[in-house]
Amino acid sequence: MKSKLNIKKITKENSAVIDMPMKLVISLIIGSIALATIIGFITQSSIIPVPLYVTVQPTIASINDSVNISYFSIVIKDSSNHKAINQGLVIIKGTGIIAYNYTNKTGRCIIPVTINLENGINEIFLDVEVKALGYDYYVHENMIRIIKE
Repeated sequence: MKSKLNIKKITKENSAVIDMPMKLVISLIIGSIALATIIGFITQSSIIPVPLYVTVQPTIASINDSVNISYFSIVIKDSSNHKAINQGLVIIKGTGIIAYNYTNKTGRCIIPVTINLENGINEIFLDVEVKALGYDYYVHENMIRIIKE
């Protein structure tokens, strides 16, 4: 009778030895899949804003009494993969001046700015701000210099 009892005890222990690692392996696989899904969602979504790369042409413009309008070409791109940003809001503002436009599919927009300098003021500086969904808010103070000839 002792031998039958020992055989049953060993059989039960063997199933425990086999089942325990299987459950652990399955738990690790399911946990890894869940972790990969969460990390993929975080890196692909706009939870973590990405910085923008902004270029303005020209950065120095001159005006005179007959010409008081300047055109600025702004291009915005994703700083990580250099893809153009569509529908990004670009704002140029300064002393009594504000102008804005949205970028097209190539990430470019042209903004006309009418500048009226008071007597005695020969230069001003304009700020550039860019807002795009899922990206950091971009501000560059005194990015554009306007000189009166």
